[in-house]
Amino acid sequence: MPQRPGFDYARDWFAKLQREASKLNALVTPDEFSNFCITAWSLCDWAEKDATLSAGAHGEVAQVRESPWLQICRDIANGTKHYEITRYKPKTDASAASGYGIGRYGVGAYGVGESSITVEHSGTKYDALVVVDQVTNLWNAFFKNHG
Repeated sequence: MPQRPGFDYARDWFAKLQREASKLNALVTPDEFSNFCITAWSLCDWAEKDATLSAGAHGEVAQVRESPWLQICRDIANGTKHYEITRYKPKTDASAASGYGIGRYGVGAYGVGESSITVEHSGTKYDALVVVDQVTNLWNAFFKNHG
């Protein structure tokens, strides 16, 4: 019996990724960013093995997987799922801050605002929404190229 109700194909996971990106564009939270990264990294596995995608698509997943944006998602996904990453050395650090004056102006509850998440990968810092946009664009291009 499947353990993934409603998620049978890579495109199902891609739709989930798009919904999570939409939620983050409305309000950045550590929960939503972690979920986005887990979905983005899991999508590599699904796109590589989904029989409805071509062999060319399966082969292209290796390039997507090695992009710095998916490496960020790998590190954050594994870092949030496991207490400690022991199988490889992560190249990504992430921090979150919240409170008055943090995050985008006018976003979030009055007097609270939204979280601000900063990701550092290989010495370069990015705002979480930059990561979300880049990862979403990467998967958009993949699925556009592969129907």
